[in-house]
Amino acid sequence: MVTDTRTFIEMSVREPEIVQVQLEELITKVLGSLQTLERFKSISAEIDLDRAAPVILGDKREMESMLHQLLLNSFEATDPKNPYLRITSKTYPILPNRVQIEIFNTGIPIKKEELETLFSPFFSTKFYGTGFGLPIAELAVKKNYGKLELQSLPNKGTKIIVTLPSIEISG
Repeated sequence: MVTDTRTFIEMSVREPEIVQVQLEELITKVLGSLQTLERFKSISAEIDLDRAAPVILGDKREMESMLHQLLLNSFEATDPKNPYLRITSKTYPILPNRVQIEIFNTGIPIKKEELETLFSPFFSTKFYGTGFGLPIAELAVKKNYGKLELQSLPNKGTKIIVTLPSIEISG
């Protein structure tokens, strides 16, 4: 809990250093570090990234922290009988130079009444949770001019949608 609290406080007072971040490298790094943990080795993760938006703009440390928290939550939430995670990206259809990153897991869908409180520090649905994972992720996304949304998909799982500034490559 101390580490998560410190991360949240440090992130809230530190100005972001906006740089170009290779999305695939970021995902591969964070995913790789989580998949070394014994409890996550059986979870298969599919990655399908839009080649038209390979770069996001943001603070590299904050983007890594955000993705770590979101993927950790997703790994922990997957259905043990069907442990599957999918990470996709696509250019945002409405605004130019935006990318949407979607993380889907096969776990029990989030209850509607929990959707609002999940972003409150110290609130956790897990017995061992600190309640800082989603607040850290949300803070990182907001500070880097993005948007974070959770969607409960009945009988399927949960989808996390992160929209961030990007650099699009013309094809």
